[in-house]
Amino acid sequence: MTQIEYDHAHKCIIVNPTEPPHDEDFELWSTLFLHSDEITINEYSGGADRHQLRFSYQQHTF
Repeated sequence: MTQIEYDHAHKCIIVNPTEPPHDEDFELWSTLFLHSDEITINEYSGGADRHQLRFSYQQHTF
């Protein structure tokens, strides 16, 4: 089961899946996970040790 938490100190959402996606699948996984008419994906960046997806929801950027 995937856990979703909001980290108030860092103002970010933390998604903890039971089985994380492989590096080459992360962009697709995050797009499918955040598929909603209310969410706008703004930017994806990936590197050797991190993946980051910036999106907007209810006039807030994450």
